[in-house]
Amino acid sequence: MSGILKFQTLRETGVQGLLMKLLLFGDSGAGKTHTSVTAPKPCVLLTEPNGLLSIQASNPDAYVIDVMRIAAEGESKPMDVVRHFFRAAMDGTLKAETGAETVVIDSLTELQRMLRDEILDQKKGAGNVNVTWTLQDWSTLTDRMRKLVRMIRDVPFHVVATALAESDTDQNENRYVTPSFQGKKFPNEIAGYFSAVGYVFRQREKEGEEEVLKHRVLLSGPSTYLTKNVAPLNPVEEPDVGDWIRRIGEHSGGDTSGSQKTAAPTKNTSTKRGRSRATSK
Repeated sequence: MSGILKFQTLRETGVQGLLMKLLLFGDSGAGKTHTSVTAPKPCVLLTEPNGLLSIQASNPDAYVIDVMRIAAEGESKPMDVVRHFFRAAMDGTLKAETGAETVVIDSLTELQRMLRDEILDQKKGAGNVNVTWTLQDWSTLTDRMRKLVRMIRDVPFHVVATALAESDTDQNENRYVTPSFQGKKFPNEIAGYFSAVGYVFRQREKEGEEEVLKHRVLLSGPSTYLTKNVAPLNPVEEPDVGDWIRRIGEHSGGDTSGSQKTAAPTKNTSTKRGRSRATSK
């Protein structure tokens, strides 16, 4: 057994084949989609067609898989398109066809809604006349969403996933801002699958004599924002994911180029609230 193991420190070896898994959340229009496609060679799994204009403005060279359009044209179900996309990402087809280095999921909030719709449709298809949402359905949704997020974590690409933000106020009038998912504990659980979690926001800044609206990403700060940072990124960053990945690679002494090996294409193709969150605007 001792011949299998080779004990070395990361100082000796560096971090090879480092793949970043990022979760960006924020309000509608905050700049999540715009920021996500600044990642290296992105291929976007787009669940909301409204994001097309943001992609066009930020990175028109990005590949886009428009889930709802493909489902409608092929008379298939949206979640079937999603699962086919992840099979292509895992078996090497996506890399071979596009040369992508980053998978962008826009958005996880909508993917969870699509899973919920799938569960209801399956109940209707089983002959149920009066379909209601039950506790068992919540358990099914949680299991399917957890499997989906694990699959996202495991794809051999950099990953940038987006989500809407939601806020909650406790009995002491403290306002907590987290990614928007159904299930009280789910935002913290999902955050645990990602290397970094950032809150995307807009703020007005002075440029000479004028005030301009700028997008920023909050990566660490007070406990009222669910965030997670990674060295050497600053608490507040410019919305340039490609630059983040480059700096993280230089800091770790490893390779973040996204050129890791993938399988050859086949014929068929946590933490609790209050810990590690972010600075306020």
